[in-house]
Amino acid sequence: MIFKKMISVFIIICFITLFFCDLTTAGGWDQCKGCHNGNLAPDAKELSNKYDTADKFVAAAKRSENSLMASIKRNEKLLREAAKDIGLK
Repeated sequence: MIFKKMISVFIIICFITLFFCDLTTAGGWDQCKGCHNGNLAPDAKELSNKYDTADKFVAAAKRSENSLMASIKRNEKLLREAAKDIGLK
């Protein structure tokens, strides 16, 4: 009887843990491509043609005055990942 209760508690704890755990983390370009689709903002191809290096890409993103970029431009690691994802070095 105690064993069945322990199994039940264990299963419930596992379910709760998995429910609150974020198993997917979009990184780099995945977080950008929703807006950078060519209609709302330049797509990956346009950006890779416009900026020669990741440093120029990151600097331009940080200078952006678009309100949609407010949270992104503070995250240099994400910007560098996005630059790498679109082929900038």
